Amino acid sequence: MGEFMVNAGVADAVVDGAVRDVRALSAMGLPVHARAVTPAGPFKDGPGAIGVPVAVGGVVVAGPVTCSSVTPTASSSSHATA
Repeated sequence: MGEFMVNAGVADAVVDGAVRDVRALSAMGLPVHARAVTPAGPFKDGPGAIGVPVAVGGVVVAGPVTCSSVTPTASSSSHATA
């Protein structure tokens, strides 16, 4: 997945969950911001989806996202679109 992201020009990734292979991702120059690191691999048949809005810290983020972080404030809405 990291190679696909780098080849597509992705600058960094925000994951509301755990990631693995952090050394390989770092060596590719792909910053990944995640809740945790895990040695376990993913399930081939889900759960999950690509290209859909995600909730990160209670804020819904819809792409294409061009920022590296979302910081909700008391006055921000609960839906951010980049």
